[in-house]
Amino acid sequence: MVAALACLSLAVAALAQTTPASPGNSLGAAAHNLKGQNATPTKHVFTNDDMEATNEPLPRLNMNISQPDNSADVVAAILSYRQTHTPKQTEDAVHSWFDLYDRTLADAIQAFNDHQSARQTSAKTIHEPCPTGEFKADCEKQQQAEWKNLLKSDPNLNQDNRTMGRIQSGLKNVRDGLRMKNVRYSWFTIRSSNGYDTF
Repeated sequence: MVAALACLSLAVAALAQTTPASPGNSLGAAAHNLKGQNATPTKHVFTNDDMEATNEPLPRLNMNISQPDNSADVVAAILSYRQTHTPKQTEDAVHSWFDLYDRTLADAIQAFNDHQSARQTSAKTIHEPCPTGEFKADCEKQQQAEWKNLLKSDPNLNQDNRTMGRIQSGLKNVRDGLRMKNVRYSWFTIRSSNGYDTF
């Protein structure tokens, strides 16, 4: 937007120098003439509000662990959608819905593994003996910092673990609910917490 205004100002200045003043060459007329010529589309930054405002046919899983699981609502929505759409359209809608949670689950597993690895590094550093001499004070400061990192990692690990558990159980409940209605998709497999296996 700033670049567009700068270009507009330069174009108006150039126009003013090369053209004698007349009623048709006002600033408004110059802006109107330039509008659309060098317009660059602005980028939209997606937020959680955008995610919730999508036009998806299936409801989102309730990720708030203090609230009840809504996987039965998702199953009901899929079955309802299936009544008015082809099997291919239904599978595509379910696959898009599933992919969203599969990516979120993969991210949560990666974050959990990263936090756990950092925690192990901190724990190792804490338990190593400090050398004597001039580096002892630095070593002790480093150990104190690692203790703080260790304490900070607990909430992160807990949050990652809750996210993984909520998604895994929600996906399993949806898959089981669909299977009870004889709706099966071979690709509907759920990542296990180790990040490698599926069930």
